[in-house]
This record gives sequence, structure tokens and C-alpha cells, in this order.
Amino acid sequence: MNHLGKRDTLLELSGVVCKQNFFSSFTNPCSIEFELDNCQNRKTIQVTSEKSKTEKLFVFVGNEPVSGKVHINLKDKSKKLQHQGIKVEFVGQIELFYDRGNHYEFTSLVRELAPAGELVENKTFTFDFMNVEKQYESYNGTNARLRYMVRLSIARNYAPNLTKENDIWVINFNKPPEVNSNIKMEVGIEDCLHIEFEYNKSKYHLKDVIIGKIYFLLVRIKIKTIHNKFSVKYFLNLALVDEDDKKYFKQQEITLWRRGVSKPLQTNNNQSKIEAPPTQEVPEPETSGDESD
Repeated sequence: MNHLGKRDTLLELSGVVCKQNFFSSFTNPCSIEFELDNCQNRKTIQVTSEKSKTEKLFVFVGNEPVSGKVHINLKDKSKKLQHQGIKVEFVGQIELFYDRGNHYEFTSLVRELAPAGELVENKTFTFDFMNVEKQYESYNGTNARLRYMVRLSIARNYAPNLTKENDIWVINFNKPPEVNSNIKMEVGIEDCLHIEFEYNKSKYHLKDVIIGKIYFLLVRIKIKTIHNKFSVKYFLNLALVDEDDKKYFKQQEITLWRRGVSKPLQTNNNQSKIEAPPTQEVPEPETSGDESD
């Protein structure tokens, strides 16, 4: 009986060892670090994620190149890291927080860094994404976000792929619009209400002031409040509320643009700066005295 019991114990211990070895094969065998070029004095912006975690992102302007190095450091140098290929991607995507499984990628560039093989020591790869079109500005909102990132992927056969993402923040400067017509609209209810409203233009830079007029041509209802506002979707909304709390809406799309600068944008520490790329035409600042939008 003692002999059998000892045998059972050995089998049980052997099973524990096998189980530990099985799960250890899925642990992360390396650390991945990004080092972007020309970021010693680059301006940063603090962004809060959906989990209330804050991080500082480097700010890139327009079609600036995104280049740098990525360091892969083995945690256990006595073990090899076998892989099916290593690649780096520059990705622009829109994420909806209520639909986390689906991301819309509007920009995707790939650079193959290494074919299938094995890593036996720490490795550093360089990458360069030149003249990358960044059509949209970065956005971080309550229900959605638009993000740009550099992503490293290490493909593996019998274990999950290893990935690491490094986000950047993108802003775009624009020239003043050549055509900027005013907005005229009407809203009404037959025999009860007829209102005309007018805004002085349809395209506004980010520090602009929206000026408009409202003409009450016919009012046979009692209006309690008037709300005049624009949303992050760049629509100008007119809302009327009568004494019975009935609401009347009228909506008009507008354009928001970021005014260019002719000199560096200074930060509060170390005189860091960002400049528009030399290949990008940047208009002279307006006479209002502010340096940036």
C-alpha cells in the first residue's frame, strides 16, 4: 500500500510539473520598447483613457515622418524565442466603445522586420514611415476615439502572438478657406411659428466666435428658452422650447479648422516646440495675437 501511495504521489507531482511547463510556454518571454526619432524636444499631450489612466503622447503635425527603433529584450537569455516573423505597422483606426470587437482602420502600412526564425539575444530594429498621410486629427471622446499607433507584432506557432502598441497624437494645420459663405435657414410650424436665422460664416477656426442673428417673423406659441450650440460632430443646432416644454430643432453642418502658425509652438517646460513640416504651406497668423489654435 505504501508503495502504491508513493507511486501515486510521483504521478501527481509529475502532472503538476507538466501543467506548469504548459502554461509557462504562454507567458511573455520578452519586453518590447519603442524609441521614436526626433522626440527629445517634441511637444506632448496628456490623454486620459477609458479606464481613467493618463499617458503622455508625442504630437505629430501633418505628414511628418514617423520613424525610430524598437528594442526586443529577452527576459531569459538562456531560452530562444522562436517566431514566424516580426513586423511593424503604422495604423490609424477609429474605435467605438460600444462596439469594441470592430475597429475601422483607415490607414495601415506594414514593414517586415525579420523572416521566420529565432531570437537568441536582445535585438533592435529600425523602422521608417515616410510621408504618411494622416487625414484626420486624433480624437479621444466619451464614446469613441480616433488613434494613430506604431504596432510591433511577433508571430508564433503554438503560443499567442506578441504585440506592443505605441500611440502618437496627430494635429493638422489648415490654410484659411477661400470660400466661407454665410448660413441662412428657416424653421417653422404652419400658422404658429416662423423663424429665420443667419450666421456670418460656415467655417470657423478653433478659436473663432460664432456670430448670428435670429428673426422671429411669426410667433403664436410662448417660447421659454433658446439654445444655440454646436456639437463635436460639427453641427450647429438651434433649439426652441415653448412653455409646454415642446422642443423645436433645426440643424446645420459647419466646418472647423485649425489655423496654421508661422513660428514654433512653445511648451511650458524646456522650451519644447513643434513646427509645421517644411513641405507644408503654413499661412501667416491672424492679427488677433494668439499663436495657435
